[in-house]
Amino acid sequence: MESELTILDRLYQIPNGYLNEKSIGGRVYAYWQEVTDGRLHSRYLKGEEAAFYRRLYKERKKLIKALKRLLFLYGLPLSCSSTALDGEVMLFDEPVASFKAGNCVFLDYRRAPALLSRGVPLEQWLLSRLLDLTRANSPKLLKELKVTDALNAVLSVNARSLTDFFWFKPLKSKKRYVSAKKLSDIYGDLALKGQPLPCRLAPVQSPEVTTRGAQEKGWRKEKDGWWLYKSESSLEAYSEIVSSRISQALGIKTAEYRYAAPYVKTKLFIDKHGLEPFAAYLGDDDSFEAGFRFCLSLGKRIAKQYLSLLYFDSLVSNFDRHNENLAVLRDPQDGHIVSLAPNYDFNMTLLGNDLFPRDETPDGFTKHLFAFLDANTLAKALFCSIEFPILSEKALASLIHVEGITSDEQWILSYLLAGQRHLLAYRAASL
Repeated sequence: MESELTILDRLYQIPNGYLNEKSIGGRVYAYWQEVTDGRLHSRYLKGEEAAFYRRLYKERKKLIKALKRLLFLYGLPLSCSSTALDGEVMLFDEPVASFKAGNCVFLDYRRAPALLSRGVPLEQWLLSRLLDLTRANSPKLLKELKVTDALNAVLSVNARSLTDFFWFKPLKSKKRYVSAKKLSDIYGDLALKGQPLPCRLAPVQSPEVTTRGAQEKGWRKEKDGWWLYKSESSLEAYSEIVSSRISQALGIKTAEYRYAAPYVKTKLFIDKHGLEPFAAYLGDDDSFEAGFRFCLSLGKRIAKQYLSLLYFDSLVSNFDRHNENLAVLRDPQDGHIVSLAPNYDFNMTLLGNDLFPRDETPDGFTKHLFAFLDANTLAKALFCSIEFPILSEKALASLIHVEGITSDEQWILSYLLAGQRHLLAYRAASL
């Protein structure tokens, strides 16, 4: 079943109108009708154009039906209308885009959210910041916040997220930017465990509503900053921690992961730069080629950072490197991209996958990487110019032990050593 946001993405690509067909004198006349600025506008459709809009209208009805069915499962009705979303998208306390009746006026295009700069509707940007409604604890959280639909859920916290500095300010609102220090973690255990609050409280501003991802998770504010706790199996927890250590050993900037049985926790790494996922720039195209072209457009330094991530992904069999698990850091002062974000999200690496022993030939993922490099001479040249650290058997053995989690460390060690041999042999042969 498609997710809510996937269906919404497809809906936004179809004109927001309806098909009106009339039969006069035995002949069918087709009109496409839309309401704009409170007025009904009709356009006569001829021949193939009528057939084209007929297919669009049929597809729109099908998608709306699927969306309503999906939302019925959550008990969260949603309106697709954005006409009431009048206000400003703010960066700290500065407006970067203004919206009225669905129309956007950029006040600072360079510093605006990348997704809005691509021309997507405000409502789609807002919903892109919403937590995953398929998580079992999501309806409980929304009930506690006293909101009944997805759009109002994200608006209830002004679309404020811990991973950047954007938020939405409704028209005539006197609200000001809420720093991370002033956000509450009171709903952390509710989001993570489904644990209800011990008493009724008025809703407060919380980062839980804008925390993405399919797993149950919740934020906790600790002495040294915000930590995100994730509910995972022991094998996934092991993979998160070991892969983060390997990433660091390879010289890649990496999010910090710790085991806090029975959960894994990772520290918020956002400080002075905001995070933008690759999805904001590339949509669903998570191919190596698209990622490399995008990073190369930002300079060879960032392109090499991307290729280092591909080396890491191949080593630990990271099959979950989609465009929400890959991001850049932007300077809020001028909006420019300064680097890739620290490497994060490793639950689907190593033991988080159904792995087969590696032999003398590269596995499927590594072969896919080599095929991409062989087809792109510049990517191959940059890849081969990187001096990847060689991790000794002793060094790897020290990285793969996680206190409190039992695993077949010898098998993992052999798997990693074989993967490293394949990668280094390819590089050496290509020089």
